[in-house]
Amino acid sequence: MGRKSRTKQDRRRAERQEDRATRGTHIEVQPGLKIPVAGGQTLIADPLLPDQRARYSRRLERAAAAGPDRLLAIRDRLREIFAQVPTAEVLARLVGDVYAFDPETGKESETRLPTILVEYATWLATRLGAPVHGERISDERYSELAKLLSEMLELTVTMYQAAHITKGAAQPSVEDQIVVTSQMHTLTVRNPGFAVFAYELMESLFRPVDADLRHMVGFDVDALLKVWRHIEQHVTDRLNDALDEARTQARELKTLVDTGSLDEQYRPLLPPKYRRLKPQRLRAMIAAFLEWTERKEVFVRAEELLGVTPKWLADGIGLDSAVCKRILDQFALPFGHPAVADDLMSRYEELEARPLVPLSQDRYLAHLFHLWMWGARENLEAALKTDPVAWARYEPARAEFVESRSIELLAKMLPGAHVERQLRYPYTRADGTPAIGELDGLIVYGGVLLLVEAKGGPVKAAAKRGATKSLRQDLTDVIGDAYGQAVRARDHIQASDRASFTRNDGTIFEIERDDIRETFLVTVSLESLDVFEMHLAELRELGILKSGEFPWAVSLLDLEVFAELLEWGPQLIHYLRRRLPLNTMDTLLMEELDLLGAYLANGLRLPREAQYGAPLRMTSYTESMDDYYHYRHGLRQTPAPRPRAQLDPETREAAEIASQMPPAEALAAMTTLLDRALPDIG
Repeated sequence: MGRKSRTKQDRRRAERQEDRATRGTHIEVQPGLKIPVAGGQTLIADPLLPDQRARYSRRLERAAAAGPDRLLAIRDRLREIFAQVPTAEVLARLVGDVYAFDPETGKESETRLPTILVEYATWLATRLGAPVHGERISDERYSELAKLLSEMLELTVTMYQAAHITKGAAQPSVEDQIVVTSQMHTLTVRNPGFAVFAYELMESLFRPVDADLRHMVGFDVDALLKVWRHIEQHVTDRLNDALDEARTQARELKTLVDTGSLDEQYRPLLPPKYRRLKPQRLRAMIAAFLEWTERKEVFVRAEELLGVTPKWLADGIGLDSAVCKRILDQFALPFGHPAVADDLMSRYEELEARPLVPLSQDRYLAHLFHLWMWGARENLEAALKTDPVAWARYEPARAEFVESRSIELLAKMLPGAHVERQLRYPYTRADGTPAIGELDGLIVYGGVLLLVEAKGGPVKAAAKRGATKSLRQDLTDVIGDAYGQAVRARDHIQASDRASFTRNDGTIFEIERDDIRETFLVTVSLESLDVFEMHLAELRELGILKSGEFPWAVSLLDLEVFAELLEWGPQLIHYLRRRLPLNTMDTLLMEELDLLGAYLANGLRLPREAQYGAPLRMTSYTESMDDYYHYRHGLRQTPAPRPRAQLDPETREAAEIASQMPPAEALAAMTTLLDRALPDIG
């Protein structure tokens, strides 16, 4: 055997050892690229070489070539299945398999399947003229349905990649990368914030138009939130209690299985290839089979577990049952709704805005818990838009709230800072004509300047799905324009020794250029735009952001979390100093809260190789936040501590003392403390 053969064998042996070591902890997203499924950082030492990319591209393109016909065939077969099986049972069973979790013990990293599988199944099921009732779905039919849904998801992703990323051996364009990233994110990522803040957000946005809502839809935001809370708490509890009962019964049966007393009873029920297994392995198979059987039995009671009625709500929260029914009807997607495009797997905005399934005149299936909160704003805004007068009241109130709340949260994080709102200043346009610029917020903290712009406008569904024209326009409106306004204000300050601004009351605010040692541009959006805010360098290449420093682009719901979890004013500045350089590194970032979690865990410490260009992939650091906010929201009974920076007691005590100093002194002292306790390079 030659040296090369031995080398190849050694390499394969090492690869097998790596596979065993990472099995269950990493996912291979493409050949040679594994990412962790739990919070962590992974250096990709050997990214795909050009010839590897070419081979990968050809393989994807071959798989995608037959994609359109196969997708249509899967869709048609799924339609046939949904026409023959009980609607409530099959949708509830999918919920149990895909994303039902126990908030006491469940972790984000343990979720293996995206919720789009249940959403798409719901879309196809409600395309029928009416819900199906009747005999239970067989195991064979359910297995076929689940496999078809998974195949459709995998093939849809392949089609996205083949259309935009691979393109033979050529390096994809920046626009292609942004489009496919947006498509993948839209397909698989949900829950753009924590529900506890979403409730507060809905109340703040819609209370000013309560009278309009009562007139137009028959209820106000107070009634809506009461209904939501009751459904969220009790339906989740029902499902978790039933699944706990099934697990308990399975454990009791497993005790009998372990004694061998059930071998002969259950051996014939297993597929023939398993019947000759050794006793220990056979009993493990029987135990797994019994647990699966007990879990399956839960969803026969789907309407009992996940169903809600106006009377049940009225009895539980004291609202009139007619009001409860109006709320349920407003958020229910009727059966027989029109098709959208080809009814292929996608994120259907109508389903997000109306996630309840009407099973009868007064019973609704509330199985899409994760959509309730996030489609509600779109639902109510669509209703308000039908009345120009009501919309004219709502839209400016929304903008004012996003702006004022953003400044309020930043000021809360920077105690002792000087804060200004709604400033005006003169500037000269590119064509030489004079104009008046506006700045939403200006904050000075110990020689650090934050220039803040907030946008309450939406990003259209087409842009999120990757439609190029909509994507460019909406990102320009929500991120690009806010950034441009902040840059213009920065230039105004830098243009003279003392810059003047006019407040709304006509008084003048002045700022000395030499008093500012550091400037951060902050853009806050009402929409969650993590998929784009994690790729600001690409947005610059598309022309959406101009040259110069990058902003800190953050959603309002994420800013709420920062304001609660950062303990001292200098922490925000320290975080921004480490966070913003990531925009120019080869780093795959998932969401802003992952970066906050990484900062609290290790100060956003990076492997040394990443500082010199080695690609870095960073995944979920939010599980401690999930536990904390599930507890705060009432979905979790076990107390969970508030996440905070991992500092030794001595450093924490010193930080508490330093934080009481005036801003400039606090910032200097805390920077020294945090840099020593949390080095930025591993």
